[in-house]
Amino acid sequence: MHPSHNLPFNCKVILQDISTSIPRQPIIMTTHAAVVTVGVKELLEIKQVPTITPQGDEVRVRVEWTASTPLDLHQNDSGLLVTHPQVLGDGTAGTVVEVGPDVKRLQVGDKVFGFTWRSQQEKAHQEFCTTNEWLFAKVSTSKPHTRLSC
Repeated sequence: MHPSHNLPFNCKVILQDISTSIPRQPIIMTTHAAVVTVGVKELLEIKQVPTITPQGDEVRVRVEWTASTPLDLHQNDSGLLVTHPQVLGDGTAGTVVEVGPDVKRLQVGDKVFGFTWRSQQEKAHQEFCTTNEWLFAKVSTSKPHTRLSC
């Protein structure tokens, strides 16, 4: 997001390349941090949410890049399609850290991006999202996530 955009809530975007520190084995955690809307026009909060183990054709992605969209603004300001507390975000880029037993195309370590919007476990404004592999595409490792555009 461009610094000149005025948003009705306080947020700070920090971009950091953490891809080199991601372990190759599954990460065992029960919860992780997520940015959530807790009420109409309330300040966003960081809460712990369940870390979901991939099942079937699902992958778990460490979210390394995301962006706020107009939908996030409408969800926070008007409660549009929201059950509080709700994780926000739907554009995700990151690294696959765990795969389900039926995953065919992606593997641990792959850089991916996708549009993940359907449920809390796959929303983008959290440390990890878990969803079906078909919602992600591989990206070139020669460009950092901050240089990708969809």
